Amino acid sequence: MSGLTAVLSAYMSKNGIMSLAFWPVPVFFALMPLLQYGVNRLMKAKKDALTMSIMAYRAIKLLFALILIMVCLWTMSECRLEFAIVFFVFYFVLTVVETVHFINRQKQR
Repeated sequence: MSGLTAVLSAYMSKNGIMSLAFWPVPVFFALMPLLQYGVNRLMKAKKDALTMSIMAYRAIKLLFALILIMVCLWTMSECRLEFAIVFFVFYFVLTVVETVHFINRQKQR
């Protein structure tokens, strides 16, 4: 994720796109592990709740992502397309990494 951030930051600053529109992306994805920890902690009371915690986390993450996209696209007057592309690239990469992590965790059980 750090490499992806560095590449996108370099590209955006080189092309003059870097602005306040970029800050919600790393903040959103930095908060996702905290959300995952919270959901796992709530679901830990149930013995066989791994699948339920994964689904709850994905639903909450999707809800937060949609709210952030709507707010940012509604308030931004420029760089809407660039913001949406950067956000969805990060969202896709994070989803792939989480899926691999959850599959490996499930195999260990």
